[in-house]
Amino acid sequence: MERRLPATAATRGPKQHYFGYYDGDQFDASGRYLLGLECDVIGRLQTPDDRATVGIVDLERGNEWTPVAETAAWNWQMGCKAEWLPGRNRTIVYNDRRDGRFVCAIHDIEEGEQQVLPAPIFEMAPDGRSALTLNFARLWDVRPETGYCGTEDPWHDEPAPAEDGIFRTDLDTGETTLIISHRDMASFPPTADMPPECKRYFTHLLFNNDGSRFMFWYRCASSNGRHSSYRSGVYVASPDGKDICLLNDRNSHCTWLGRDRVLAWATRRDKGAHTYLFTDGTEDVEIMGEGVLEFNGHSTFSPNKQWLLTDMPPDENDMRTLALYSCAANRCVVIGRFHSMPALTGPLRCDLHPRWSRDGTKVCIDSTHEGSRQMYLLDVSDIVTRPDPAYL
Repeated sequence: MERRLPATAATRGPKQHYFGYYDGDQFDASGRYLLGLECDVIGRLQTPDDRATVGIVDLERGNEWTPVAETAAWNWQMGCKAEWLPGRNRTIVYNDRRDGRFVCAIHDIEEGEQQVLPAPIFEMAPDGRSALTLNFARLWDVRPETGYCGTEDPWHDEPAPAEDGIFRTDLDTGETTLIISHRDMASFPPTADMPPECKRYFTHLLFNNDGSRFMFWYRCASSNGRHSSYRSGVYVASPDGKDICLLNDRNSHCTWLGRDRVLAWATRRDKGAHTYLFTDGTEDVEIMGEGVLEFNGHSTFSPNKQWLLTDMPPDENDMRTLALYSCAANRCVVIGRFHSMPALTGPLRCDLHPRWSRDGTKVCIDSTHEGSRQMYLLDVSDIVTRPDPAYL
């Protein structure tokens, strides 16, 4: 079914504005303010000299844009990992590069005060007291769309350095501890089958809803130093890096459903490529949305878990599709189609990366359909608040 909704521009040119990935809190708790990133760059990768501006859109004052801070640690797919800090009103976190190293800044918007932590973050715990991070310089070498430029990876020539991996940072003290190393992963399938010269890396860290477990991807780079899908696994672990569980050895985009189930576009030897629902710590796996969710989208569940917000890869006409999937009815409704600038491909691409508001009534996307990279809002309340999704 197709029911296209109006997409209202939250930002305007001539500068580029976007948020980045689909699994962070872009809307503040009140629903009034929208986080974003502003930059002059388009059509190329960022350089160490490029700066971007972290800012806020006031949805109750004509989408007024207010600059908050500058950052030298950003990329086209995940921005600078800016988010609202849980439990602290009008406080944001974002990554930056200062004095030759990547850091995280905790910024009180009202008071203008800043706390600078000695390590960047990739994923915050739901309670806002700790965060997970990894080697962004290594990501720049293998996947520049998710890494940061401007520093050197200390283990650039090492395929699997024992001192590198996933780190946990205390957001109060800044204390950072290595919790899962490349050495730790050596005994896990499919890692043991990777060529010994293969450059391994971690990415896509994501906590479940109560912070009791987190998922991560473990991949390797091909001989040319860039990303390879060679047996990339999705794993789940406890916050201290223990109790690691392999969910699947060939996967792409994932999201949590509650505290113990993971939705992922994955390939299984017995059933092929589908959208699967895995249960942490068990062998339980099922196909979700069979015949409907047969595409690799950036998917997240609505706050009430009744709807899945997702996008589709661009078609032959460079159109990107935005859709809502009813979990109860097993049906998709297309709510938008957006032309993507064909020149922006590979690391420069502008995926929609759809993101929910906290109350589940609005959606924000990044799009280039009007000639520049901007953020757009769609009101989905008329669809998601219906008592019976069978009307689809």
